[in-house]
Amino acid sequence: MQDSAHEIITSRHLELLTHLAGIAVARGCARFEWQVLDWNQSARDFYEKLGAQANPGWINYRMTGDALHHLAQSAGHLRGSRKRTP
Repeated sequence: MQDSAHEIITSRHLELLTHLAGIAVARGCARFEWQVLDWNQSARDFYEKLGAQANPGWINYRMTGDALHHLAQSAGHLRGSRKRTP
């Protein structure tokens, strides 16, 4: 990536995070959280320079497809609705 493109992306990320931090503080939140892929070291470095800390004590989970529909049906949320395909 060219330096100017990288600077634009970095600037927009900073602008977005600044905006979100303002919303969080205005709403009385003690924190806000987001995700970054473990291999994306440049993003991790960027966030850490802003003062963010990785939270190694948490593991992200995802539920999709049949498992998601099965769980929803067990709670009665999909009665009479058709199963969607991704």
